[in-house]
Amino acid sequence: MIRLVAVDMDGTLLNTQGRISDRNADAIRQLQERGIEVVVCTGRSYEDAAAPVREQGLRCDIICMNGSAVFNKDGRQIQKSPLTYSQMEEILSCCKDDKVIFDFMTNQGSYTIATEEEFKMCFESDILLPASVKHEYEQIRSRFHLTTREDLLSMGLEFYKVSVIHGNPFILEKIRGALKGCHGLAAASSYHTNIEITSRTAQKGIALTEYALERGIGYREMMAIGDSENDYSMLSLQLAYTVAMGNAMESIKKIAKCQTRSNVEDGVAYAIETLILSEEACAC
Repeated sequence: MIRLVAVDMDGTLLNTQGRISDRNADAIRQLQERGIEVVVCTGRSYEDAAAPVREQGLRCDIICMNGSAVFNKDGRQIQKSPLTYSQMEEILSCCKDDKVIFDFMTNQGSYTIATEEEFKMCFESDILLPASVKHEYEQIRSRFHLTTREDLLSMGLEFYKVSVIHGNPFILEKIRGALKGCHGLAAASSYHTNIEITSRTAQKGIALTEYALERGIGYREMMAIGDSENDYSMLSLQLAYTVAMGNAMESIKKIAKCQTRSNVEDGVAYAIETLILSEEACAC
């Protein structure tokens, strides 16, 4: 019997407008009415993850920033695993020779050390965010604080996740190789123009395992749904069901036990309806 469903957001629960469809929302409500826990597992910050959840009138616990922090239904932080300042220094050192754009996710929002011009150019080139999701520049810019490299580590911030963004895959691959020499870091990707860096203890699979353990839920009582490399750690767990979206990366389709429809075809709802809510599933 499934007692917990973990679901990624971008490319999974959210459509190309960045919203949760009515069908996906209804499937989540049906799970919760049956007493099944639903937890969102996302690379987004808490604020960016909570907005589409609230828009549909849903209440879910949220594992965010790739597992670096966990918030309950009331928005209270219940767990965190930030990067150390020495790790931050190593990340900055690995990228110092390349003109990358950073997204530093902190306890006080997102920061970048790009100039206004560099940041806008990155956005307009469809490098900053997936081109499949439409955003207004002003909306995205309002989420970021611009600062300098010199000031970044003197502001008393807690750093949960660092996204390194660049349009050249060879530059990103070089940086990923350099990061392997850094102690205690995990690197994944949610889009071909980024590398998402967290503490090695802050990955979706680790956070989900701890979340389930605290609630007495075993692997065989869980389902996880995702689409990109930052979902690998949770979809490689020996859960009852691991589900790749129809639009998922090939590496995710290979590791998952099942495949559902794409995020524009309500793939999350289809998986839930087929594997949990259907008469056939209930009879098992």
